[in-house]
Amino acid sequence: MPFDFLSHNLYTINYEEFLIKSIEIFPAKDKNLKYQYFKKWINLLKTLDDQCQNYVLTNELKVMQNILNLQIFQFKIPIYDNTSNIAEFHFNIDNVIAKLKFVLSQKDLKGISVSIDKFMENDSQIKWDEASSTVLRSNSLPLLIVPFLFGQFDYLVIDGNHRLTNAIKIQEKQINAIFISSVVLQDQQIFMSRFDQLFYLFNYEIVHFANEIYYDNLPFEHLLKKSLLNTHFATTI
Repeated sequence: MPFDFLSHNLYTINYEEFLIKSIEIFPAKDKNLKYQYFKKWINLLKTLDDQCQNYVLTNELKVMQNILNLQIFQFKIPIYDNTSNIAEFHFNIDNVIAKLKFVLSQKDLKGISVSIDKFMENDSQIKWDEASSTVLRSNSLPLLIVPFLFGQFDYLVIDGNHRLTNAIKIQEKQINAIFISSVVLQDQQIFMSRFDQLFYLFNYEIVHFANEIYYDNLPFEHLLKKSLLNTHFATTI
């Protein structure tokens, strides 16, 4: 069972349905190849799921103490629109900021200026959530945005929804943002758990591959060579 770091509860994922739906919907034609691909991903997710559950159950007090004052961003994904079968990933925003300060120059930490309209368009490619309040943290960085392929979206705001909500309220025209490289996202420490990182990367890869198959007609066999299963996680499987 993975851990919900905001509600402080373990939750379950129906992996059998996950596998069946993945094979059914993914646009590649070779069913056996699809089965092997998704089976490996889901077995890896299940392994880290079990590790997460065991760690939380045996270190409950330590886990609660560690997350008490952390800034955590959570995103929930209904698996193929099934709202009763949901997976989550969580970013450790404190570690994200520390990582950015380590790898970026002072100039780059100021971000780039982005038109507010980019967030307001009906077909906006940036997923963000309107905050219920506009209470702002002092000395905060620009908006933190990660690559995120999901539905119509290409990007996800993981920190700064309050600042963006406030900027829209006072009718500002521009806002600064840092678009975080996908390379940075392969650092496990910026996620709350290895399961969270793996599920985020899994979702990113399968949507990216599906788009390349559907729109660019690239062969699935070719794409598999650059799968994280064969690169980043090859020794884990």
